[in-house]
Amino acid sequence: MLHKHGVTEQQWRVLRVIREAGETDASDLARNACILAPSLSRIIKALDANGFIETRKDPVDGRRALISLTPKAEDFINEIAPESAAIYAELEKRAGKKLIAELLKNVDAMIVALKN
Repeated sequence: MLHKHGVTEQQWRVLRVIREAGETDASDLARNACILAPSLSRIIKALDANGFIETRKDPVDGRRALISLTPKAEDFINEIAPESAAIYAELEKRAGKKLIAELLKNVDAMIVALKN
């Protein structure tokens, strides 16, 4: 689905994280999107080239860049979100809420285990 719309899964994840968090810096964005900083730099360049994000210097700390969505990105997310939700609903219908919840719980446990 994402390929059809010209974005990667990581780009979609970054867009969704920015939408949820609002304007954010790269460090928080990388952590919240579970993406390594070097990968995030590449993703930010691509999203910027597509007109999906804008950056500005933090007025409090000029070394930090703050990243936010453009209206074009908001429109793009609104366009794709129903299709994404329909795919998730189909997965939930086929696998069941309980199995999906267990899977997510196990993924979270693995993330915690790998951090140690």
